[in-house]
Amino acid sequence: MERSEMLCNNREVMTELLEQFLSDKPKKTVFGNFRIENSRIVYRCQSQEEKWIHDKKLWDLLMRREKNGEIKMISAPRRNDKGEIDFTYAFSVKYQETEEEIVAQKFSPKGETPFVLGNSTILRLVGKTVSYGNVNYNRSVTLIQQLMEQNSKIYIVPFSVFTELNLDINKARVVECGCPEIVERKIHDHWDYNDENRERTQVFRMENAHFSGSVLFRVGDTHILVDLDRRELQFGTWNAFAVVLPRPAMSIADAYDSLMPNSVKAAIRDGKSVKRIGEWFMIPCKAPKLRKYNEVEKALLLFDGMLSDVEVKALVSAFGSKWVKSAESRAKSLRLTIPWRATLQAGGNTPNHADVGIQIGKVFYVKGKVTHQGRAHEPLLLKDWHMAVCNRAHKSYQLTGDLD
Repeated sequence: MERSEMLCNNREVMTELLEQFLSDKPKKTVFGNFRIENSRIVYRCQSQEEKWIHDKKLWDLLMRREKNGEIKMISAPRRNDKGEIDFTYAFSVKYQETEEEIVAQKFSPKGETPFVLGNSTILRLVGKTVSYGNVNYNRSVTLIQQLMEQNSKIYIVPFSVFTELNLDINKARVVECGCPEIVERKIHDHWDYNDENRERTQVFRMENAHFSGSVLFRVGDTHILVDLDRRELQFGTWNAFAVVLPRPAMSIADAYDSLMPNSVKAAIRDGKSVKRIGEWFMIPCKAPKLRKYNEVEKALLLFDGMLSDVEVKALVSAFGSKWVKSAESRAKSLRLTIPWRATLQAGGNTPNHADVGIQIGKVFYVKGKVTHQGRAHEPLLLKDWHMAVCNRAHKSYQLTGDLD
């Protein structure tokens, strides 16, 4: 085990690191790859890489990075008789690069009480190792994160949220932090192969995973809730999200209340079994009133998307291309007035699809199996008609990467 990795797992060293960081004038600022710099704990490590240079632009970029102190060149490229870099063939250059990750940061806003934010995003560089040329990044909660959670002076927030939502971390103020918890999630274990039908099936196993807890914070007047989708946890799915609330919230419970439309609240009060998939609530309802169709309209509905090229050519030959185009147009408009496979999408989020659905005015009605295109949500089976109502979030994001 490398010295830097040993320090990462040494409780006494990590405890001293936090004590020095929280003091006004730290007596010690270097703890292996951890550094206390400018009101921050930074984890900094170095790695070597070899690049093949094909053109002058890439070389100039490396030179600028070296001048800025981002990298250190280990070997120089081959030069010709005139001392010029030879770009007539590809050659490799080794360089050393410094990577860094923010672990925690202190804030002292003018006229406000100072506070500290700890980063709950997976610290990929902490304990990073290289074996046989392969880089192994950290994929779980670290000791320093666990110690920060136990310290009442530190608020735990995933710093990746500020990047994902393009928010200024210096303007962040924490409203409420939830408690750390252990959740069960499924992860890929192996593939099972069936020789008879030559198919393979993905096999999962369950593991305990640490979650730093939900958090509600604001940046100016914008309130953001970060949490795991609690419905998906029932199926072992780890789905971390950040959502911009429609109004200010005083607590995490109040944040969830702000996301729930009034029609959903009324349905719950009436004792209806409201279901949810992602940002969509499903309220049990009577079958929607559908219009009746005459025989010509029924034929047009069958015509839409149901005929082969040969059949279309036959229609053009019999009635003319103008009539066929008109029929296609009428069929498409009629299709919107009958139950058909429906798409539910909120803003730019990945859509959900229902086996059967129809929009009447501004109301969506669905039934059958509802699936999520991105597979972040487990399917939902609706035996009867339900009214689909979207939550009141201004924006929502599925967080990339991972939280501890």
